[in-house]
Amino acid sequence: IAAIPLVLVLPGDSDSSLSKTLKRELQKSQGVATLPKAAKLGDAEIQGAVLIHCSAKAEAGPTQKLAARCLSLKAPLDQLGNSKLPIWIVFSGALESKSGDVDPCEAGAWAFARVAANEYAALDIRRIDIAQGISPQEAASRLSALVASKTDETEIQIDLNCTRAVRVEYASLVQTGG
Repeated sequence: IAAIPLVLVLPGDSDSSLSKTLKRELQKSQGVATLPKAAKLGDAEIQGAVLIHCSAKAEAGPTQKLAARCLSLKAPLDQLGNSKLPIWIVFSGALESKSGDVDPCEAGAWAFARVAANEYAALDIRRIDIAQGISPQEAASRLSALVASKTDETEIQIDLNCTRAVRVEYASLVQTGG
């Protein structure tokens, strides 16, 4: 089997405008292949992977939507086994930004992906959040450039004004009176 530079896995709603645009942009710049849902990731020699997890059906309740997102993430990770390739998991609205509200389902899926990075320690799992309000074309262009950069960062946000590494800052303990 010939080496594939990048694989785009589109579980869920692969007809979203972000999925379509990202697929088109990555095919132009990266030589991407799209795996059908039934394909096994372990059957190909892959140099990188992008996993797009589109929103669950709108009529699903929040708990069902989050469960569907987490399960759609788990299946490809199980298939990748001990692969050393970078796995880019893309979210939309998981983190706070000036351009839009946080999507609670996406925030929950982001947290699940952080846990998955610990549970699948042999995998190189990375998280990218595309802030609300960014056009699919802009998001795809910046994500394509990010993947091509071969950065070692594992948590990144693409916002209206910049692409930045996400840093968690711990709040100091505050004494309360009483």
